[in-house]
Amino acid sequence: FFFFFFFFFFFFFSPKTNNLTAFTVLNTFSIVLIWVS
Repeated sequence: FFFFFFFFFFFFFSPKTNNLTAFTVLNTFSIVLIWVS
């Protein structure tokens, strides 16, 4: 699962993605991480 997290981390911080979009999705993903754990 953590490999999945790191994959998302590098994917959202790639130059192709928007900074605001990456921040929003990462915020949502961290909330999901809290729910899972």
